Amino acid sequence: MSDSGRRRRMVLGLGVAGGALAAVVAVFVWSGLGTSSGTVTAARSSPASGAPFAQSPGGPPPSGAASAVQQLVTGTPEQQRAALSAAAAAALPDDGGPLYPAGSKLTLDADGWRQEGDYANATGMLADPSGTRVRVEVGFIAAPDQPGAWKVTFEETLS
Repeated sequence: MSDSGRRRRMVLGLGVAGGALAAVVAVFVWSGLGTSSGTVTAARSSPASGAPFAQSPGGPPPSGAASAVQQLVTGTPEQQRAALSAAAAAALPDDGGPLYPAGSKLTLDADGWRQEGDYANATGMLADPSGTRVRVEVGFIAAPDQPGAWKVTFEETLS
């Protein structure tokens, strides 16, 4: 991967980190985890199953999320940016170049999707054109103006 590609990924991760932290704080406050009574909810229910979210196994990613990651790695530079959330796109320098080189492939795991409301993450495998493969986690937010669509908020290499 070129230095500019690594820089773009690093800037994407750093730029989104602040937004992600704010979202996590908002979720904790909104969900009542930071209540004045001092009690903490042990596990919240998953909207889809009603089972405790913290204990639910991952499920298959929805088609809207799979489409977003394919657009992110295979589209034109403009299409790649359109797959990002507004905050993630704004955090990256707009030099007109692709976010991922041509020939990249990102495949989400069939059991790696976890969702809580409008936020989700998934695990998968990212392969660059040379065939180098790395495990990744991808963050998503539901697209507010497109039912069933998801926007990418971050992509991070897992160790």
